[in-house]
Amino acid sequence: MNKLIAAKDLLVENDIPVKIVSASGTGTYNITSKIEGITELQCGSYIFMDGNYLKIFDDFQPALSLMCTVVSRRGNRLIIDCGLKSVSMDQGLPQVVSPKGINLKSLSEEHCTCIIDDGMDIDLDVGDKVFVRPMHSDTTINLHEDYFVYRDDKLEGSVPILGRGKFK
Repeated sequence: MNKLIAAKDLLVENDIPVKIVSASGTGTYNITSKIEGITELQCGSYIFMDGNYLKIFDDFQPALSLMCTVVSRRGNRLIIDCGLKSVSMDQGLPQVVSPKGINLKSLSEEHCTCIIDDGMDIDLDVGDKVFVRPMHSDTTINLHEDYFVYRDDKLEGSVPILGRGKFK
């Protein structure tokens, strides 16, 4: 940040106006926001609070999960219909957030294997829903066409992911 502020000062000293000094990201927003001279923060992932940021911050509530469907159950082992084509694992395996007491163990291309914790009496059958939170939201979002926005368990709408498929 010292180099950034020094570069801004040098420009201003040479009569080149600097209106915006932009820095930071979600991971350092609470540090960079206190540095005199920074006028803009480039935070983005806080809006979702993926699994990795939840290890560091409790400032924001998580808002991103994938709704998956149980496609097979045998004892305490579940197979759900999300895999590498719908959730990334570049920063670790996703977490099952609902129902509680289920751990995601492995991912294949289109499915996840989950294990119900010992002693947990979780009533899930084929067709029931399981919610999964990615550890890294950015690389998961890129796999989807739309966000579906829920409030109080009610679908309020959808938002297209306009950057999807724009790589050439």
